[in-house]
Amino acid sequence: MSDGKCLRHAMDLAQSLGGNKDSVLYVQGTVSNPSLGRSFKHAWVELPKENMVLDPTVDLKMPKPKYYKTFSPKNVIRMDVDVAALLAWKKGGLEFFTKTDVTNMEKHLKEMDERMGKKRK
Repeated sequence: MSDGKCLRHAMDLAQSLGGNKDSVLYVQGTVSNPSLGRSFKHAWVELPKENMVLDPTVDLKMPKPKYYKTFSPKNVIRMDVDVAALLAWKKGGLEFFTKTDVTNMEKHLKEMDERMGKKRK
């Protein structure tokens, strides 16, 4: 069962890697652990260009297809590191966000960027 430490581990790693949505994603979902025989909420980092998953909580680096086959993530929510950081700030700390939380923050950031003359992917 998740004790929430994965949230901080994944965020710290994602922020340390920098980059944008095309290169680093902060990810949350429910994974199954075959050795424990149960599922739990979890957070990890994905590198889309390399098609890799980094799971700092268990010090794991694995090709994304193998990670998804092994741990069968469900209810996966991928987000830009900036979106995750702003949601954490808004909510007073890291937590498991909803898809609505992420969609609303992405929409808000896009509107702000447009007002400032920037273009967000």
